[in-house]
Amino acid sequence: MNTKRWLVGGAAGVMLAVASAPADQIVNGGFESGGFNGWTYSGNPASSVMPGVLARDPLHGGTQAPLDGEWDPAEGVLFAALWSTDSQGGGGATLSTQFSALAGQALEFDYFFDYGDFNPYFDWARGDLTGPGGLTALFAHNTSDSNRLADDANVDWTHIVLVLPADGVYTLTFATDDADGTFESILGIDGVFVTPSPAGAMVFAAGALILRRRR
Repeated sequence: MNTKRWLVGGAAGVMLAVASAPADQIVNGGFESGGFNGWTYSGNPASSVMPGVLARDPLHGGTQAPLDGEWDPAEGVLFAALWSTDSQGGGGATLSTQFSALAGQALEFDYFFDYGDFNPYFDWARGDLTGPGGLTALFAHNTSDSNRLADDANVDWTHIVLVLPADGVYTLTFATDDADGTFESILGIDGVFVTPSPAGAMVFAAGALILRRRR
């Protein structure tokens, strides 16, 4: 699935026209191995790598993404589906990996969040990067009053690009958890790569974060 990549930042920038394949700093970033190898997973047993999963849409089925009722991979044939609960007493899910990178390289990935519950049972999801400069929040839903979703709302596949600010070791973490242990929500992750630079983008300041919905 194709998408445009945009980077916005400060006033002074450098044009780059580097078309390069994803580097291999992140092992199994597309989950095409069929499992979580290269990653550290903890949480309920419902989470897995799969070719598709039915949307949790009791209220809005057919009127929001995914319109056909099933989440497909953002790229390739598999993606990671993290479940907020297994509805049998299992807790949430956390997936993380560690990698080394240079300043100016870019972390890129796709995610969706299928919020399968309703207020005030705020199942939540977030993505964070910890590195030499501290913690960067990549996305967050239902973690505070400022990012609440409507009942049963879905966040479609979204492409994230972060230009890394410094040389060093980084830890990337995705997590989701359930508010009441029923009506599970799903956090989907795919296409996690470190690239030499955002191809065809204007790079402004290291640490600039962008997101763009896939079309």
